[in-house]
Amino acid sequence: MNLKLRFFASIFFILFSISAAFAEDSAPIAPDATYQSQIQQKNSNDHYDLVSAVRIKPPVTFCGENVPVENADVKERLETELLLMAWDKAQTVLWMKRAGRYFPHIEKQLKEKGLPDDIKYIAIIESSLRSGVNSSAGASGFWQFIESTGAKYGLDVNPVLDERRNLVLSTNAALQYFSSLHSLFGTWSLAAAAYNMGEYGLKERIESQETRDYYNLYLPNETMRYVFRAIAVKMIFSEPAKYGFNLNGDDVYKPVEADQVTVSCPYRISIMLISKAAQTYYKTIRDLNPEIKGSFLEKGEYKLSIPKGSLSGFISRFEANLRDNNLLHFYGIRKTHVIKEGESISILSERFGVKPETLKKWNGLDSESEMVAGKKIIYYSRM
Repeated sequence: MNLKLRFFASIFFILFSISAAFAEDSAPIAPDATYQSQIQQKNSNDHYDLVSAVRIKPPVTFCGENVPVENADVKERLETELLLMAWDKAQTVLWMKRAGRYFPHIEKQLKEKGLPDDIKYIAIIESSLRSGVNSSAGASGFWQFIESTGAKYGLDVNPVLDERRNLVLSTNAALQYFSSLHSLFGTWSLAAAAYNMGEYGLKERIESQETRDYYNLYLPNETMRYVFRAIAVKMIFSEPAKYGFNLNGDDVYKPVEADQVTVSCPYRISIMLISKAAQTYYKTIRDLNPEIKGSFLEKGEYKLSIPKGSLSGFISRFEANLRDNNLLHFYGIRKTHVIKEGESISILSERFGVKPETLKKWNGLDSESEMVAGKKIIYYSRM
């Protein structure tokens, strides 16, 4: 019996020793006190900075109208948008960068039309200042027009162009629409709400809830946040450093300068003809004219943007390209031939399969005497 007790005691001692060693190996190492203090201080500072940044001090305005931030619900809704934008730093930085490129054009139109400068922030919450954004509801462009509303305010959408993606044209249409909505509802906050959800839906909510105060209306969630998002963008853009954004002049994208030209297309042409006439790249023409939907322009007249400084000589180059393109269309690929001794217009025209008069026209030749050995001539061939 004693032997059995001693045996079990030995087993118990071994198991206990292993368990203790395992527990010792797996136990977390206590952090260095100084390091722990630094982490706690950093977390405390981050928390404090974010909280202090979104502390709202009246007055707060939108389009010159007071925002009732003394109302606890209004304050919370605005703080929510500020926190989300301050947290999503990458997106907000991109807004600031793009604003440097696009805001000058929008601000110019706002000033010319005598409308509140704050309306420009709507373009950010609508499209993040991207021309090619399309919504599930069929809205498109900087100001997110649906096709029917865009057409009402002069924006053409056809197989070739979508003018909702043109900054100047769509901004002009958006500001007309905002002016109309302000006349209808009387305040810019309601005008913005109507821009988001439609005037008929907003009218119905106003009538059923018996209030014309945007901040006290119960609306679809997107519209409930809509004006607050615009106000939050304004507040961050007005004091970026307060919210942790420290961009300088070199960080923002510069406005794109371009010349305007009107081109007449006698038939369907490639955008490459435009780019060659402007002495630039296909991509550059597409970037300057986001309203162009494909690689061709159909027969008609178009107002286009081309790189600044390329207007001089553009029309003559374009017309020359049209002539070459016309020849290409009817006769084939442009080729060159070096005249050899004894070759005449009649010999070469027969070889190339065209009339002598046509070969003369292609090369501006008046007589056989101009057919000199070693001279280059052009011809067009489908082979």
